[in-house]
Amino acid sequence: MILKIEKGQDNPILRQKAKKVKEIIPDIKQLILDMIETIKSNSNNIGLAAPQIGYSLRIIAVKTLPDESILVLINPEIKKKSFRKEILKEGCLSLPNFFAPVKRSKEITIQGLNPEGQLIKIKTKGLLSRILQHEINHLDGVLICDKV
Repeated sequence: MILKIEKGQDNPILRQKAKKVKEIIPDIKQLILDMIETIKSNSNNIGLAAPQIGYSLRIIAVKTLPDESILVLINPEIKKKSFRKEILKEGCLSLPNFFAPVKRSKEITIQGLNPEGQLIKIKTKGLLSRILQHEINHLDGVLICDKV
């Protein structure tokens, strides 16, 4: 099911720290499927965090460009960030028509659980690194308007 995007910089669900997922129960698996369908519903969607669709849970889903497969991470954590930074303009589904230059690490190492509950660790750079950092910010109640 395609889910409604929560919007607005003062929206309470977007401003709270999301809760860790303790167990990957059927409801969580269904939420993940709905997140994937929501991302695929619009070619402009490249990342989504559970708070953006009304769930205060530490789950993100992102398109891994260029093949546009979907990477889902449960309880993701950035384990390492490069010292090299880059400033690029970003937008956000939760802040329509708002774009801002955001400084982010060029490379990160991230780990989290996949939907089957297996721990995965990924070293990434470029656009995927930026998208992952953006979505993890959502899990901590941070929006791009806070980074300006």
